[in-house]
Parts: sequence; structure tokens; C-alpha cells
Amino acid sequence: ANKVTTPTKEMIEIATQEALARTWQDKNAATEMVSKIKGGLNTLSVAGYGLGDVFIKFTKTPANLAKAIYDFSPAGFATAARDAVRFSQAVKSGKDVAKAQRNFGKSFSNAVAGTMMYLLAVALFKAGRLRGKSDDDNDVAAFEKWVQGIPAYSINLFGRWFSYEWMQPVGSIAAIVSDYMEAEDTEG
Repeated sequence: ANKVTTPTKEMIEIATQEALARTWQDKNAATEMVSKIKGGLNTLSVAGYGLGDVFIKFTKTPANLAKAIYDFSPAGFATAARDAVRFSQAVKSGKDVAKAQRNFGKSFSNAVAGTMMYLLAVALFKAGRLRGKSDDDNDVAAFEKWVQGIPAYSINLFGRWFSYEWMQPVGSIAAIVSDYMEAEDTEG
């Protein structure tokens, strides 16, 4: 897009980080924290198996998914504020400006997009087009799924229900909202 024939070191770093993030394999504070917890639990072992490996087999994908759920929410604006300060500092110093600009743009847009997804999920739930968990009664849940064609964690599009569980982090946002709204309707 910029008509560059030879990418700079900074361009390669940004592209590598983006590729790792898109595959949920990047290293960040969340993955480091989970790795430390796993390492600490591995100091305790039963029959030669570290408890960290038993309870937390994989660290990067689950930690990155949890981080994405945070980033794509109103709480993500805290990250955007931090990145705005870092971007301002980078501009003043003239160092790592492109990286800081990318980080701020990404964190701010993730927070905006995620917040909009929460609002959309509330509207879809209220319109009867978003579904969370199945009914606690197994017979009712089976009837809804197999007779009515309404599976758990699904969205109604064009008169048919489709699972949204695979669509992360949007699926998690929809599940959080639908389960919360369902509990609120039940209690209220």
C-alpha cells in the first residue's frame, strides 16, 4: 500500500505481532501471568504430574481469548487511554511512533467495536433473536434444540438459528450478554 519494496525492521515487527495475535499466539501480560501461574502450580506434583499441566495445559490461546474479551469491551477504553499516553510520548521522542500509533488505534477501535457489540447483543436479546444457555430442564432443552430448532448460544438470522460459539471474541460477548439478560429476566 505504501509502495515499499524492502520492509523496514519496524514493519516486520508489526506484521509478526499481528500474525501472532490473529492466531491467539502472541506474548503479552496476560499470557505471561498465566504462564507464571502454571509454573507455580507445577512446583506441586502428584504422581509425577505438575498441577499446572493438569489445570492449565495450554496458556497462550486461553489467556489471549480472555484478553480479547476484555479488550473488546467498555473496559478496553482503559487500555486505549494507556496507549494514547504512550503514543503521545512516542511522538514527542520520535521513537517507535508507527508502533505506538498502531497500538493506540487498535486498542481504541477494539474498545469501540466491542462496546457496540455489547449494545447490539442487548438489542438482539430483547428482540428475541439472541439465545444463551439451554433451559436447566434437560427435557425442555432437548425439545427446544431438536423440535423447535433453537440450540443454546445461537442467533436467529432470517428465521433460522445459528450457533455463535465459534465466533470469538464476538461469541463470548453474545454469551455474556444473553446469559446476563436471561438471569436478570428470571430474577426480575
